[in-house]
Amino acid sequence: MKKRSFLLVALVLFTVSLFAAPVVVTWEWMLEDPNVTTFRYQVDGEEPDQWIVVDSSVTSYTVKGLDGSQAYTLYLQQSYDGENFSGSATAASEPIAPSTPDLAVAEQMPVVDEVVAPEEEMAVAEEPAEPIAEEVVVAEEVVEEEPVVEEVAPAAVAATPVAPEKAKAEGRYKTTITIGGGISHMYDPISSTTFNANNAAIGLGVQFKNIMTFNNTFGLGLDLGLAYTPYLDGSYSWEDLPGDLFGGNFSTFWDGLTQTGTVSLAPVLNMQLGKVGFDLGGGAFVTYGPEFKSPKNPTYPYIYGAFAKLGLSYQFNSWFSMGLDAKYNFVLVDFNSIRKFAEAGLYMGFSF
Repeated sequence: MKKRSFLLVALVLFTVSLFAAPVVVTWEWMLEDPNVTTFRYQVDGEEPDQWIVVDSSVTSYTVKGLDGSQAYTLYLQQSYDGENFSGSATAASEPIAPSTPDLAVAEQMPVVDEVVAPEEEMAVAEEPAEPIAEEVVVAEEVVEEEPVVEEVAPAAVAATPVAPEKAKAEGRYKTTITIGGGISHMYDPISSTTFNANNAAIGLGVQFKNIMTFNNTFGLGLDLGLAYTPYLDGSYSWEDLPGDLFGGNFSTFWDGLTQTGTVSLAPVLNMQLGKVGFDLGGGAFVTYGPEFKSPKNPTYPYIYGAFAKLGLSYQFNSWFSMGLDAKYNFVLVDFNSIRKFAEAGLYMGFSF
């Protein structure tokens, strides 16, 4: 009985070891959105420091040497900028269900009972009787054969293809602070009698991108701008300005400039294609300066008008970008003679 119990335990352990044979698991998924730039994934968890990050050209993941008796889950996320990721899509591999091994049953040998020879009748004689040997049949020892276990070959488990969740469009909202500068050019012929046609400006802006989103590419935002423009007087030239500034003639330098500040506000259509962004919009502006008067507006030191703008930016990472923008402005102080000027600038953006 001890021998049979030992064989049973060994058979169970052997079967378990076959059931836990190493397997290869492959997960596959499809790139449904061409704007996705990055995937990241990990098996059986969503630990912040355990993600494997790849670009969007990678659409499968293979792991070798896994325990076939266990189920494994892949967590997959996608991103448009490599920094902000969607929620996880999951796919689980199922454990292998092994076939029951065929056991060879040991053939039972018949048990032979001990046979005792019948007693022989003994003849009575005067001579002493010779003993008759008894013939004894000895039963052979029954040898039990060990059962033969058929090996079960491990099979590869292919996980169900994963369709990653699309990133929510609402998550694309961000605020960007811009700092930059540029030049402006006036098209009004009479501007040269009051101000130089070409002037420089520096600006600070706040861009509220994707306040409202339409899909993964388009959104509606709002741009707020502050600019400082020292208009060069018509009697002063750009050639004279460096000499007065670096020569210490600050009085002439400041007298040759008319200081102004501009506030602008514009709703903007935001478009994002990977790391490249486009902005298209239009709005209104007001420019004020204590000495800012023009022939068309000699009484009040301000002008106002409308403008159209176009912007192009490149997102280096989740918080830093650089861009170009252009504006075409219409001064509406005098509707009978609308003056126009154009602006172009370069800026740096810091997003949060």
